[in-house]
Amino acid sequence: MEQYDAIIIGGGHNGLLAGAYLAKAGAKVIILERRWETGGAIMTDEQSGCKINTHACYMMMMDKAPAFDDLQLSEFGCSYFSPQPSIAFLTKDEKALCLYNDPDKTAKSIARFSTNDAAKFKQIYNEYSELVEECIVPQTYRSTIAPLDMVYLLTEKEIGKKLLELSEKTPIEIIDECGFESDTLKAALLYLTSMWGINPNVTGVGFLVPLYIVRMLNSSLIRGGSHRLPSAIYKTFIANKGVVEDTLEVEKIIIENGKAVGVKTIKGREFRAKCIISTVDPQQTFLRFVGEDELNVISPDFPATIKGWQWEELSHYVLHLVMDRSPEYKAAKFDPEVANSFIQVMGIDGFQDLADKFKQAVSGKLPLWGHMTSFTQFDRVQKPSVLARFLPEEEAPVRSLP
Repeated sequence: MEQYDAIIIGGGHNGLLAGAYLAKAGAKVIILERRWETGGAIMTDEQSGCKINTHACYMMMMDKAPAFDDLQLSEFGCSYFSPQPSIAFLTKDEKALCLYNDPDKTAKSIARFSTNDAAKFKQIYNEYSELVEECIVPQTYRSTIAPLDMVYLLTEKEIGKKLLELSEKTPIEIIDECGFESDTLKAALLYLTSMWGINPNVTGVGFLVPLYIVRMLNSSLIRGGSHRLPSAIYKTFIANKGVVEDTLEVEKIIIENGKAVGVKTIKGREFRAKCIISTVDPQQTFLRFVGEDELNVISPDFPATIKGWQWEELSHYVLHLVMDRSPEYKAAKFDPEVANSFIQVMGIDGFQDLADKFKQAVSGKLPLWGHMTSFTQFDRVQKPSVLARFLPEEEAPVRSLP
């Protein structure tokens, strides 16, 4: 039986990060991963000679995440950059609103729709940036502060009161109350919030509005494909003597005297440790790996709570295309920067139309709206491989998908 200080179930980026920090601190750590490769949802596959980021594409916090420097990820092959403009919101009358990480440049684009909104946006962007930098980002990357300190932050400090006020409103209310004249600007800002699956009509998530607006305008692309991020974390984990066992599926978490002491895999191998960390969802962790009998001993109400847990109310539909030419946008005649934008949003006729289409998506319909990104436009490493690029056309792999 193999003994470790910590066993981590799941080799996605969360498991890798936990393992890398523990291993760097001197702990003996093993990561158990069911798939043949670590990385979880941050995957880059190759199809028709092109690298395709099958899930995670936009990295909102690369320049804020302590792990990048703590784990020396740049030395292990991970680098990133932020294409600008961050977003081009295309309208049905062939115009476009471009938003940048530079509020002055954004204001110039907004001024083509409303001069009043240009100045107002800069003011609100600065307010949101302060909320993100002073409250939200620190809470993301440090231990939760003491309850009394949190009460003081939210009830005594003005910035905390503002965050609490936003949290009690819906995203639609927050953006509507900004007082913008341009329906296009309101729709673009609401899209930055709802594109992650946040329902624009629910309360309790208002603090995410400034986070998504500010950080999406500063979002990054990983050079060479998204998978280079978990790959770099994996390398620093291994460099600190961490152990990874892939293609190894967990059967159960071993409980003795009410305490988790180890893990048994479906192949019969057992591992023991002082600490068990699971990065898979709560239902698998508790109902499948621990089991209701063990949970009932700890708390009879706990199994029912876990059974009530659910994923988001809607799923994202993603289509990957390998094309033989770059997309062309009619709105580029209005603003040439449209073609250079990291993200192009289309199919939305305004603020209310976005809210209506979100409701349609929740009900199971597939409204014609969304956004696209041409990764190879910004990162030549993700262009077709040498084989696909230089074979004669009649011998080349499939060059486009309908």
